[in-house]
Amino acid sequence: MARWGGAIAVWAPSGQSLDGEALRLNQELFEAVFDAGAETLGEAILQSLGEYRARTGSFAYIPRIYILLGDPGLILRH
Repeated sequence: MARWGGAIAVWAPSGQSLDGEALRLNQELFEAVFDAGAETLGEAILQSLGEYRARTGSFAYIPRIYILLGDPGLILRH
């Protein structure tokens, strides 16, 4: 990491979030990046949203408040 470097992207809620649901959504993102082998950040986010919906049975409040500040085409290195 560069000494004066910073974040290249942020995916975070734009409002109040529920800890347990946010944890579940972020675990899905981690799995999309490291287990499912998503090639871009946008692909990883879409995969995580799909898995979250499949596991919870809904596309509830939590995924709707998450926003990406960054390039969804960012290539992920594994």
